[in-house]
Amino acid sequence: MPDNLTNWGPSLGAGDLIIPHGFFIHFLLTLFRVGGIFAFVPVPGLKSALDPTRIGLVVLLSWLVFPLTPLTQAVPATLSGALALMISEVSLGLVFGLSIQFLHEGILIGAQILSVQAGYSYASTIDPTSEADSSVLQVVLVLGASLFFLTFGLDRVLLKAVVRSFDAYPPGTFVASLSTASSVIAISGEMFSRGLRVAAPIVGVLVLVDVAMALLSRLQPQMQLLNLSFPLKMLLSLAGLALAIQTLPAGVEASAETTFRFINSILAKEGS
Repeated sequence: MPDNLTNWGPSLGAGDLIIPHGFFIHFLLTLFRVGGIFAFVPVPGLKSALDPTRIGLVVLLSWLVFPLTPLTQAVPATLSGALALMISEVSLGLVFGLSIQFLHEGILIGAQILSVQAGYSYASTIDPTSEADSSVLQVVLVLGASLFFLTFGLDRVLLKAVVRSFDAYPPGTFVASLSTASSVIAISGEMFSRGLRVAAPIVGVLVLVDVAMALLSRLQPQMQLLNLSFPLKMLLSLAGLALAIQTLPAGVEASAETTFRFINSILAKEGS
């Protein structure tokens, strides 16, 4: 915590809580940045939690990060200046949050492609991450990706990146440039390639099953192969997932490396 804010607590000789104006502004800027990040970070069950719980989590994390942040050099004297600082902090937090969200959306796209082809899209359940109607495969794969994200300690890596961001960009100094926007758009394209890598092997096998069923139907029109295709494709997709699930941790780790490499490049622009 900055040296000139050490005596920010309540005055023992007065009945009121005395908080310096600069201290309050500095904490609010930290809160805006951390809140912008957690607006998109897909924490399982966070969206279904009560609003006071989510707000309390963001405030608690901001309070823990706050002593490690440098002091704001200029305290805005006008409403427009305060609004500019708030937009600066929220925009940097959104860049971090979106990059983490893209990591999960890639797996979500792959699960959606596989669910449609395998027939699991006919039945849906509630995804605790997005609170939307999703297929069973989507919920399983997304929750698995979230589990690996926490298992690999990537949440701690994210918190370290948040603390580093205050050294690279002190509160109110970040300006979203065209290069930053281009980088965010470029990393968003990784969603589709990541999703195709997840679903392509199993979808290819299911397409071959459809072709084989179509040829058998032409050879034996009296056979009701359509009734057999749905359970067969479901069983094959589960068998393919059982074989491919071993590669999911390595895939999540590789995708996370790409995501955090992007975050580090954003932080390195100020230091270079």
